Order: sequence, then C-alpha cells, then structure tokens
Amino acid sequence: MNDFLQGWSPQNKTKLEKGKETKQISPWQYQSTLEANSFPYLGKMASYRGGGFIFELGPDGDAVYGELKKLETSNWIDRYTRALFTELSIYNVNINLLCVATLLYEELPTGGGQPFVNVQTIRVYRYIGNFSAALMA
Repeated sequence: MNDFLQGWSPQNKTKLEKGKETKQISPWQYQSTLEANSFPYLGKMASYRGGGFIFELGPDGDAVYGELKKLETSNWIDRYTRALFTELSIYNVNINLLCVATLLYEELPTGGGQPFVNVQTIRVYRYIGNFSAALMA
C-alpha cells in the first residue's frame, strides 16, 4: 500500500527506518496489521485485514474536533472508503469492569451503509477482595 499526502496526493518519500522514533503517524499513511497492532475483523458485509489508514482520537475534544474538520475538508473519507471503525474502551474501577465497544460502518456498493455495534465487557482482575492473595497463590 502507498502512503499519501493530505488530499490523497501521492507521496514520493521513502519510509523511515524502524529503529528511528517517529512522531504521530499521519492518517494519510497506510499501516499494516502489525504496524497498527491490530487484528483481522469480520464485519456484516466483508472481512477486513486489520490494517488501513488510521486516525487516533485523543483525549481533548476540541483538538479532535479540529482535526476531524481538517480530514473532512481534505476528503479523507471518499468514495473509495469501504469501512469506518471506531473503537472505545472504558474502565470502571469501582466495579472492576472493562468495556470495549467497536462501532463499524460499512459502505455498500449501492451507496448506502450498514452500521454494526459490538460491545464486550470483561472483568480485569478476576480475584479481588480479602482472600484474593490466597486464591491467586
């Protein structure tokens, strides 16, 4: 896969060496499954290899909104986009539960779309309480 500059114009630069530190990866740069630390995903309409053009949302809502506006004006999502993934994780310390939500929107060849939601909740620490040390030993 190729990397691009803003607006999907081709980039003629060579990739940086693996040993060098890089700043935040551009949403115009393709990431393989290994580079994205991802895994294949089975949607309703197709299966996806796990790599792609990735934009990571940060914790600051105003900054994220500005970046999303830039992506919108430069047509980051275009007619060649087949799926959009949004992954969220929320941890509740009080009840020791981690909730991971995957929101998937698949673009259909007819121009419509198919939303899909997958929510999984897991207990992070299996043994907590007064006897946790004895049970884990």
